[in-house]
Amino acid sequence: SVNLCRKQFGKISFLTGANNKRYFSELLSTEIYRSQRSGKTFCLAYMDMDNFKQVNDSMGHSTGDMVLISFVKLLQDNIRHVDNIGRMGGDEFVILLPETNIEAGRKILERISTLFGEEMKKDDYPVSLSIGLAAFKHIPDSVDEVYKKSDLLMYLAKNGGKDRLEAREY
Repeated sequence: SVNLCRKQFGKISFLTGANNKRYFSELLSTEIYRSQRSGKTFCLAYMDMDNFKQVNDSMGHSTGDMVLISFVKLLQDNIRHVDNIGRMGGDEFVILLPETNIEAGRKILERISTLFGEEMKKDDYPVSLSIGLAAFKHIPDSVDEVYKKSDLLMYLAKNGGKDRLEAREY
C-alpha cells in the first residue's frame, strides 16, 4: 500500500539507506529502555567524515554522494544484524551497538575506520573518520544524553588531530 511505502521511506535517508535521525532516535530510546531493564551495556558511536567538504567542493556532489553511499555499505557489511546505523545529517553518522562493551565497540570501530581509510586511499580521496564511542554501563535516562556524550567524544577526536577514535565508558 502507498501508506506503507511512505512510512518506510520516512524512516530512512533516501540517499544512503541508513535510518534517518528521527527514526534512529526511536530505536535508541527503545535500546535505553531495554538496557535499563536488562542491565546490559550498549555503545553509541558518533562518526564525522574529516575533509568531506573537500571532496564535494573539488570533485562534485555526485562524488560526495558516492562516498556516503559506499560508507553506509561498508558499515552494513561490518556490523551485526542487531546493530543500527543512523544518518544524523550531512556526513555525520551513528551506530548503535546493543549489548556491547567498550572493548568490543573499540575493536569494531577501529576496523571500520581502517577499512574506510583503505577505501578512500584507493580513489585518492582525503577523507577519514573522527569517531566518538560512548559505552554506557550506567544507562542514561534520555536519548539527548547519549547523543551529547558520544558527540562530545567525536569532537575530542576531531580536535585531537582527526582520523581518530575517542572512547569512554559512562
